[in-house]
Amino acid sequence: MPLQKLIFHNFWAKVCSLLLAVMIWHVVNTWQQGGRLERPPVVASGEVTFYRHSITVMKSAGDERAFRVTPATVDVTLKGPVEIMNKLRSGDIMVYINLVDLGDAPPLPLKVMVHHPPGVAVTRVDPPEVHVARVR
Repeated sequence: MPLQKLIFHNFWAKVCSLLLAVMIWHVVNTWQQGGRLERPPVVASGEVTFYRHSITVMKSAGDERAFRVTPATVDVTLKGPVEIMNKLRSGDIMVYINLVDLGDAPPLPLKVMVHHPPGVAVTRVDPPEVHVARVR
């Protein structure tokens, strides 16, 4: 009897609390992952913007230096045929900066590069350049 009372006493308040906890978890989880949509909404204009896309730092495999990139994310706008843009996901593009051939002191600011599928063009990267600082 105590277990039944424990479960069913204020049942709807417990259900509402559980739903609220799940919604809060979803918002926090999405925020921690950069707030990106895994699949953009259906587009009619042929232009899609991926917000807060993280930047990959390309450097030599033997390079043990650490760098801080500010800002760490950029907004990327792509344009192409509607049928391609509707299938495009954030994982299909790669946003990066190249530190391979720069030596000891990377220039500030550094241009952000975007690798994208064929048939798609980059129309805007915001910000177009980032600051790179050596951490160690």
